[in-house]
Amino acid sequence: MTQYAHGILYHNNGDGTFTDVTSKAGVRTPGWSTSAVWFDYDNYGRLDLFVLRLAQLDKTIWCGNKLSGERWYCIPSFYKPMPCRLFHNNGGNGTFTDVSKESGIARSLAKGWGVVAADININNDGWMDLFVGNDTVPNSLLVNRGKGPVR
Repeated sequence: MTQYAHGILYHNNGDGTFTDVTSKAGVRTPGWSTSAVWFDYDNYGRLDLFVLRLAQLDKTIWCGNKLSGERWYCIPSFYKPMPCRLFHNNGGNGTFTDVSKESGIARSLAKGWGVVAADININNDGWMDLFVGNDTVPNSLLVNRGKGPVR
């Protein structure tokens, strides 16, 4: 589900082959997605999908050796953070709905490398929270209040 340009979701065909179902499932994530986690954010018994993105790559930002003209990608601190994405499982038909805005996830800007889902809130309330490990910005704990993880 994670890579540069856009994430891809593959369906296991059960015969050693896979099919790209990204568009059909409704989980297209443009940009550089770096990590994802399947977890049940609403306790409905179906796995939902959280996708973490690194940064908005901007080719107009120049990093490299100006004397030789050699270019390379800049370190992450040069780029803008990206909003995370949360996809709600529609149940049984293999499709998802993007609930990033309604849940508050879209407000969670990240330069993320990794994410862990667990009930890690100190109140141990039975709702899955998310810990996001970032690069060049503070890490985030997205606390699930029962309507989706929010800060």
